[in-house]
Amino acid sequence: MLLKIPYFLNIIILLPLCWGLLTQREHNISERFFGFDPIALQVLVGSLWSAILICSIAGLFFPKFFIPLLIVQIIYKSLFLIFLFLPSLQAGLSSGAPLAMNVIFIVIVFTYPIFVWFGLKT
Repeated sequence: MLLKIPYFLNIIILLPLCWGLLTQREHNISERFFGFDPIALQVLVGSLWSAILICSIAGLFFPKFFIPLLIVQIIYKSLFLIFLFLPSLQAGLSSGAPLAMNVIFIVIVFTYPIFVWFGLKT
């Protein structure tokens, strides 16, 4: 199926990048991997979160269609908590992210699966 090609390419491109980004603790890793400076990385994250915002607005009108967006949020926030927040917490260090963001991520990771489950059942 032709539609599987972009998914396959995404896997090939993103697997080594994601592994490096999640497991290596370097301040300049985004620069080394992508040539990004901090402003470019800020715009990249802002663009992703803006896409989530726009799709969330659309999700108010088509809630079932946008369930995959909620699943993506559960996954990426879980990875953030697993790879940064929990190890930092165990080491008695700050994760480097604002406390409010950590709390919001925890709430989303534990509540959104309930919304997804019941959304799929109705």
